[in-house]
This record gives sequence, structure tokens and C-alpha cells, in this order.
Amino acid sequence: MACLSRACSVVLLVVGANAFPVYDVDQGEPLPVNDGGTAFSSMSNLEDSRVIQCYTDYNNNDGAGTCKILRVNGMTVTEEGSVVFDAKHTQYINVATFSASAAVVCYLDHLDTEHLECRYLEVGSSSIEASDSYVVDDVAEGVSFLSVASLTPDIGIICWSEPLNPVKDRAGACNKLTLGQGGAIAVGNKTYFDLDSSTSDVTVRAFSTTSAVVCWSAEGDGECRTLSLSDSGSQDFDAGSKERFFTGDAEAFVGLALVKFTAARGLVCWADGVGKNRVGCKSLLIDGAALSYGEPTEVTAFPSKFLAADALTEDAALVCYSADPAGSVTDSEDFGGRGTCNIVGVMVNDSAVGAGPPNEVNSGTTQHTAVASSDDRSAVLCYSDGGAGSGNCKALSMAETTTSSTDTSSSTETTISTSSTTPHTTTETSTISETSTTSFHTTSETTTTSSPYTTTDTHTTVESQDPKDSGSLAPDLLGAFVALLATIGVELC
Repeated sequence: MACLSRACSVVLLVVGANAFPVYDVDQGEPLPVNDGGTAFSSMSNLEDSRVIQCYTDYNNNDGAGTCKILRVNGMTVTEEGSVVFDAKHTQYINVATFSASAAVVCYLDHLDTEHLECRYLEVGSSSIEASDSYVVDDVAEGVSFLSVASLTPDIGIICWSEPLNPVKDRAGACNKLTLGQGGAIAVGNKTYFDLDSSTSDVTVRAFSTTSAVVCWSAEGDGECRTLSLSDSGSQDFDAGSKERFFTGDAEAFVGLALVKFTAARGLVCWADGVGKNRVGCKSLLIDGAALSYGEPTEVTAFPSKFLAADALTEDAALVCYSADPAGSVTDSEDFGGRGTCNIVGVMVNDSAVGAGPPNEVNSGTTQHTAVASSDDRSAVLCYSDGGAGSGNCKALSMAETTTSSTDTSSSTETTISTSSTTPHTTTETSTISETSTTSFHTTSETTTTSSPYTTTDTHTTVESQDPKDSGSLAPDLLGAFVALLATIGVELC
């Protein structure tokens, strides 16, 4: 295999005509939002290029729950407002916006009650005010997995893992949340999405004004199901059938993310902590109460934790995580993963996804990642640097494809294959027009064959470039990536 660009290139992907184009990730400078002890970060999109970020602040307030308004202008992030919504020790924070001026943050009150609580957040142009806390369940204590989503400006859903459930410890439960006057939150009846397994990594995402999808780890097996608002008085939600997207053991999951593209299509991604020790994604298709999946795609083969993702367009998502080529996710003390992001997109036929190359976005030990889209094709990534250290946020975007050089060549090759009935010989003449770039961008190839049809393939190449450039791989991360390609038979220059 010859290098087609002027510099030595590595062929990353060869995909069909219906493939999603491969994109790089551009990044801005980080904005410091907390000077230390940042954990349990969560984010949600507001309107007008704004996002809300909530986290636990161990450095200044001994675990106080804090939320901030962040505005994105181009590739610059600025802070516009902040509130300490609970001055006590908070954990497992999750926030969801209900409108441009309202959000709900839910968390574990780890100091006093050990209960799962939620608060209404009134969001102004440069301020946030928090309501009193509302207890989701006055019996359940020590909830460690929770997720909240908004269906309408007045109705939301919270899903969580219920400790000491009499049928199954850590059974999966969801409650309807209804917002009232003055920031009141009414909590509905429990709907169980899993009474057979101890659940973890619980993640819920609204896909319409009446339905949501919840995904979770069922003791290592990845499951999802739909939840639709019910017309019956006894049930707030009707649950669809469980559909498995991953099979593993109890230690398999170290991250789970769910993305909505449209009301009928999304993406489910997971960090496989044992098994193949990688991040993978599948397209998720919704037809009423029924779910189905496309083929799995590997986003990275490196050991990875702290997975987060959000949609940038109706067919592309930003998937971020902490990756350590030389580490092990089962060794949490020595895991030194760096912040890494890929653009992952759904192909035209919805059945598969394509992943662009990994882009290092933070060179330090990265934990507690959270991502929220800020505008079309752009998002904000927040993370803790140096372990659960200082909190930072930066703008990320899909890089535009560019052209810097063009190589054209032609070749003729003969292939011999045997059909089920008789051997035959096929001769194919290919004219290749390659366009390479100086970054991780897309190149196009048009192949004309001697048969009565024309096919178009997309090949992506990566130019050698300074690892200090925005979106480039660190030297050792790039070295591990090249070694991985070599093991699967990709020829290098």
C-alpha cells in the first residue's frame, strides 16, 4: 500500500459510499471554573449558545453542590453566573434543562439524609437561583446512579438505582417529575425498568415530549428500553421491552452515554472496562415502544473511563473520555488517562456508525468529564484536571474539511473469485483522485469500474503534524495508535 499524500500518511478508515465523513475536533483554550477538588460534573444545553454546568466542589466548600452558566462565543467560553445550590456534601450530581430559564439538578445528599433530592434552578441571563430540595424517595438511601431528563418545559423523568429494593437490591426505577409554581417539584410514582438485576450506569434521555429511553448496566449486560407517558392512573410510564446492546460481566462497565439525534434515532456508547477494554458505540433506532441497534463500532481500543457524549447535529455526536494507552481501568489509582474526543456519526442507512480519529483535548490526568452541545456543530467539554483536581471547561467543534494537496493516479488490477456455481474472472480499472489535508480531515476517492455502475468510496488519511497543534495526538498516544493499526494489517510508510 503506497502513501498517497506528500507526507507519510496513515490510512485510518476505509468506508463505503454511505459512510459518515470523518472529522477532526477543534478546541479552544480552557476556562478555569474551579481551582481544585472538582467531581461529579454534569452539563446540559441552554439556548443562545449557553450551557449549565453543575459539580461537587470539594476544595472550597467540602463537597458543596455548585452550578454555573457558561457562554460560548466562537471557541471561547466565559462564565456568566454561579450558585451553590446545596452547601452540604453532595454526590452523583445530574442536571437537565427544561427551558431557557429553568433546569432541575438532582443529587445525593451525602451529609444529612443520604436521600436522592432534586432542586429547581431558575436561570437568568447572568444568575441562577435554587429552590428548596425535594426528596425523590424518602426510603431509599445511598443512591449512587441517577439521571434526569426533560420531556417538556413542565414534565421530566428521573431514573436511578434503588438500594435495598425488597425484590432485587439496586433495582432500576424511574419517577415522573412535574414542575409547578414557584419552583415546586412534584414526584410521581415509581416505574421499574429492571427488577431482575442490580443496575448501575443508569442513563436516561428524552426522545420526544411523551417518551424517553433509559439505558443501564444489568450486572455487566448493557440494556435499554423505552418509557412512554402513560394514560393510566396507576402508572406514570409504560415500559417497552428490554433490548440488549452489550454482553459482559459485572465489572464490564466504566461508562455509559446515550445520545439523541432525532425522535427515531440515537446513539448508545459504552466503555468496556474488562472484556476488550475499549469504547464502543451502536446506533439506536426507535419505532414506537420498540428498540433496535446497528452494528457496533470501536471508537478507541485504549483503556478508557469517564465517558460522556452529546449530539452536535442530527447525525453526529461528540464522544469524550479519559484514555490511557498503557493503563488499566481496573487500576483506578494508577490510571492516568488523558482527555480524548472523537466525532462519531451515524451512516445513511442508520445501521452502523463511523468514528473519526481520537483527538487529545487535555494532556493531564482527566476525570469527571461532561459534554453539552452549545450550538450546531459545537459543544462545551468540562473536566477535572490532575485527577479530581481543578475544574476546566473548553469549547470543541467539528473541524471543517479542507484541501491542501491533490494526488491523482490510475491503476488496473485483475481479481479472481469463485462463485457458488462457476469460477469467473473480474477485471476492474480504477481511476483514483485523492485529496489529502494537513489534519485529521476527509479525503475523497471516486472509483470507476468496468461494470455498468459507478461506486464512490471515501478514504481518510492523516498527515504527519506537530503534536502540539490543536486536535493532534500526543506522541505516545499516536505511537500506540500506529502500533494498533499495524497489528490489524494497515501498512505504514
